[in-house]
Amino acid sequence: MQVKCGSCGTAEELIHVCSACKARNKLLSIKEKRDLLVEHHSKCTCGEGFDKDKEYSLKEWLNFDYKEYLAQILLSVSKDKFKQLAATSQVEIKAGLLTTIEIDKLKGVMDDAFNKEWSINRIAEEIDKEISLKDRFVIKDGQIVLTKDNKPRLALTADKRSIAIARTESVRLSNLGAVNHFRNEGAVAVTWVANFDARTCAICDELNGQIFTIEESIQMEEAGRFPGSIHMNCRCTWVALGGK
Repeated sequence: MQVKCGSCGTAEELIHVCSACKARNKLLSIKEKRDLLVEHHSKCTCGEGFDKDKEYSLKEWLNFDYKEYLAQILLSVSKDKFKQLAATSQVEIKAGLLTTIEIDKLKGVMDDAFNKEWSINRIAEEIDKEISLKDRFVIKDGQIVLTKDNKPRLALTADKRSIAIARTESVRLSNLGAVNHFRNEGAVAVTWVANFDARTCAICDELNGQIFTIEESIQMEEAGRFPGSIHMNCRCTWVALGGK
């Protein structure tokens, strides 16, 4: 399946999860999909419209009061494997993905961020303090992709990575915690809700209002098609249907 960026119209391949048959059609691996979207959105205006000087609180950025789901969010932080950021080989480490130690440090930052209600900028600053982020290069078929000049194909420069991780992971983790909270409260399904403004992309516009069962939403997270992981700087949320 191809979807287009709402700002420049560039088409990207995505992993598609069929909600009707619950089957996953894996068009690209999770990391390959991430590489394409990171590279594209680092050059596209859809990630450049935010007020970089504003101290967005977590609540402002997430657009919902996450404290209601804090226990499940913190549990998600501790258990999550951060597979879109975590390296599984030396090649992936060279490409800028994070080591096990760095993932543990990131978990510590995100745990503090949710507990202490840090701003998005503060989260990015703490990530930079704890982790020496490197340039992120594109990987395909287990190898770093080279340009015509035989240089690694850049997806995102090191200086942009901490704010991208802070924005993206805060949304993903808060929504993952919310879904688990909804399941515990007896919700039967969730609705994808996009955050509409001039920067809303076609990916999230297409998903807005679609209804998925709780289990389908968990499958979508595993496939990288989830608020916060479907593309960098995603600001979408889940809203529960049914339950308490």
